[in-house]
Amino acid sequence: MKNTILAAAVLLLLAACSSKKKAADFNNKIVNLEKELAPVYQDADRQMLRFKIGGKLDSIARLSEKMEKVFDEKIGQLEDTKAPDGEEAETLKKDALNYFMQAKSMFTTSKKYGAATTREQILQIDEECKDALNRIRAASSALKATQKKFAEANGMKIK
Repeated sequence: MKNTILAAAVLLLLAACSSKKKAADFNNKIVNLEKELAPVYQDADRQMLRFKIGGKLDSIARLSEKMEKVFDEKIGQLEDTKAPDGEEAETLKKDALNYFMQAKSMFTTSKKYGAATTREQILQIDEECKDALNRIRAASSALKATQKKFAEANGMKIK
């Protein structure tokens, strides 16, 4: 009987450790996707600013289309990743997907510069880009809050 209880305790401990590792791996996957995208996003942002200053709106549209594909690939990787069992896992995945989709939406909006022919159209797209940026910031805040809840629920510490 004593050995049965000890074996059950060991199995529970192993399951808890496995669950915690899966939760950490899932969170790290999201963090790594964001780290992979950050320099690409920042570089594209700098290029778009140069193109806009230079009046090369068609170049903004081409770069934006390329960036949409980059984000589609990363979004697809996250969609294909199974959320682990446990508290807040599905919410974390949903919020991470929303964040990446909102970031992609900046480029979807920026593609419109390629078709802009008037100053008014450009100003309208500028406003749409500001709105997209606000949605990115909100999605980022929501993701950080969910990551904190996920970490707490799964016994992890956020670095």
